[in-house]
Amino acid sequence: MRVLRLALATTCIATHLSAETLNCSDPQLRVTGGDAEVRALTCSAASESRKQLESCGVTLDRSVDINIVKDFSDQTMPCLGIYHCGEDRIDILSPFDMSQARDREGSFELVSDEAYWKSVIAHELTHAAYDTVACPFSSCVATAEYAAYTMQVFSLPDDQRALFGETIKLKSKPSRDAISPVILYMSPDHFSKFAWLHFQNLEAPCDYMQLIMNGQIYFDMEPL
Repeated sequence: MRVLRLALATTCIATHLSAETLNCSDPQLRVTGGDAEVRALTCSAASESRKQLESCGVTLDRSVDINIVKDFSDQTMPCLGIYHCGEDRIDILSPFDMSQARDREGSFELVSDEAYWKSVIAHELTHAAYDTVACPFSSCVATAEYAAYTMQVFSLPDDQRALFGETIKLKSKPSRDAISPVILYMSPDHFSKFAWLHFQNLEAPCDYMQLIMNGQIYFDMEPL
């Protein structure tokens, strides 16, 4: 998976499916589009992800709409899912459409289609939660993507998590310096693996994530 297929593709234009809406049993979530089965599946996956994220310091403090879309028509910046900043809205492909569109190379290459689709929901819900954090710089993209990627991997079942990043070979050990916009844009796959290795090697990773979500830790800085 490339990050441009996810949260950075903020200019993507989605082709929406039907406007039917399902109010999830989780009162913070509502799903629009797709058929009834996909809406129910999305409600279940999103609710499970929200609760799992909350267990690791990522709290969604408001309701979010999730729209099932058929495709993203901006071909220069392909997407699989996107959180619309300031709109409390996520667009995401259905499980079938994502299985057809996903990148079959990269850090998530070995992860199953089902687990991958659910992990993308976790990625975008993390962006939704981080959207209320004030950024003291012109951009906090590295911090936002660190949170989203680490929580995406965190959300995977144990057997799938063990497969993450296996096809990406690093030439250096993970360090805080590797969590930067430069690495993110040059190689999202390396960024995501650096982020996860850094996160899981922390003494108290979920406490660290709580500090990020409280705006007490940033990986970004203003350019010189």
